[in-house]
Amino acid sequence: MSPSRRLLSAAAALLACATLSRPATAQGMRPAAGSPVRLVRLPGRVIVREGRLLRIAGDTVAILGTIGQRADTGRVVLNDTLRLEMPIGVTHKVWQGAVAGIAIGTVAGAIIGAASYKPCDPQEWFCLDFGRGGTALLVGATVGALGAGVGALIGLGTSSPVWGMVDRAGPHALVTRPRGGGIGIGVTLSF
Repeated sequence: MSPSRRLLSAAAALLACATLSRPATAQGMRPAAGSPVRLVRLPGRVIVREGRLLRIAGDTVAILGTIGQRADTGRVVLNDTLRLEMPIGVTHKVWQGAVAGIAIGTVAGAIIGAASYKPCDPQEWFCLDFGRGGTALLVGATVGALGAGVGALIGLGTSSPVWGMVDRAGPHALVTRPRGGGIGIGVTLSF
């Protein structure tokens, strides 16, 4: 294999790793009190409730959420169809931005190319005449490629959390706020 081909292969592998990588799952991870969490109903991963974790005791979870302007505390028993998730990383929307950019850019470029087409003047020394359709295709492809780049950059700046299932087994410590105020510390052992 030639050095240039080896370099190109390494660059392609690095690009694939950078764009297709995903964070690990939350197995073995325990959210601390105050961590953002959400309850998800399986199958389909329908979000039931989002908020901050107050405490976990066995299979019972207390979550502080908000309804309008007031705080709302809910206790839920986890089971086979109701799971607790926590954010385990962030993902950027590069591919979605690139696809949206190429779609918008191609359509806009094709319209601009078709609308701005003028046949060649026979008096000109050099003229490339692709016709109205050819000009629309050429301008659409060019503006679409630029739109893909702009969309990818916008998508890079847009992020959203990646959620992973929380492992409920094992000992863990919790810092909670008792009803009367102050701070409480507890240890829970789950088997």
